Amino acid sequence: MYGSRQCVRPGCAEIAEATLTYHYASRTAWLDDLEADPDPSTYELCTQHADRFTVPLGWNREDRRTSHAPLPYPLPTVEELLDIPLAV
Repeated sequence: MYGSRQCVRPGCAEIAEATLTYHYASRTAWLDDLEADPDPSTYELCTQHADRFTVPLGWNREDRRTSHAPLPYPLPTVEELLDIPLAV
């Protein structure tokens, strides 16, 4: 971890441990280990928010962090999410 940068999520006081970047053209979001230098085009998240981060339908989420434990449960697939009935 580099310094003591805070998670960007509103109301979160945890230390950032992951860097989130997007590439809109390829509809991909990457989670990487925290970068040494802050970059205004990225988002810094704590471990909890990085683990729970989801992408919009049709996007790809690539978790390239090397220093995190895998989730204790698999993330739902797009098909599983589409099968959830909408409550109206």
